[in-house]
Amino acid sequence: MDKIERYRQVYNEFKELCARGEQKVTFTAFCRVRGVRGDKMQDVLGDEFVTLKAIPGYRVILPKKPKPDDDICGRIYENFRTLCAEGRQPGSFSNYCKTRGVAVASVWWFMRDHNLRLIDIPGFRLRKDTHKTAQEVPFANVIFEEAGF
Repeated sequence: MDKIERYRQVYNEFKELCARGEQKVTFTAFCRVRGVRGDKMQDVLGDEFVTLKAIPGYRVILPKKPKPDDDICGRIYENFRTLCAEGRQPGSFSNYCKTRGVAVASVWWFMRDHNLRLIDIPGFRLRKDTHKTAQEVPFANVIFEEAGF
């Protein structure tokens, strides 16, 4: 089979897949698996090639690119969750992240993106020393201090 025929066959397969509503990958990935280059399809086929958006049933599929911190943030969250489930919570979540060399904000964004919450972790409990409480000052002390006594 010559080059033009091979490209034509791959292109027609993709059009049929779209028409049936079974497209699950991008055009580029579809071509790559079949050993042709999707970016050269128009050059090889010329007028036979219709833009992808004109193909009935074609859907734009954007490949999800993982963020560079997702892997390490995921491991930190899973390790912390495991320790809590075993009843061995290693202190506050913030300190746990800091000791692993990861910014707490990165892990919080990871959790937000993946719909994870600390409160949902079995065995997790807020540490009492993590929240500062207001200290009550007697009213008389405030009056005397303002008056200069």
